[in-house]
Amino acid sequence: MRGLRLIPDNINIDFMSKRRIAYVISFILLVGSIALIAIKGLNFGIDFAGGILLEIKTEEAQPDLNALRSNLNGLGLGSVSIQEFGAPDDLLIRLPQQGDDPDAQKSRN
Repeated sequence: MRGLRLIPDNINIDFMSKRRIAYVISFILLVGSIALIAIKGLNFGIDFAGGILLEIKTEEAQPDLNALRSNLNGLGLGSVSIQEFGAPDDLLIRLPQQGDDPDAQKSRN
């Protein structure tokens, strides 16, 4: 690759003169990150919070998501989340954990 020169040989960038600016930017980002975690908290997904994740394929080409949501919310399982993924007839249903022990989760389903 003798002919390919992406960076010239005589380039001279003074990184050390920019270190104080980099310190300030790093400090602002660090404080902002800590503040966001303190204010909003962490969003634990189903892997950490528990619950059930169902992937279903409906018989209808365009299922009525509002009707499905109202039917599932009527079961008293908590905040049920439904979303499309892939094809319009592929759905992802998330159910929250039912109670504190694993037996309660099994008995509700």
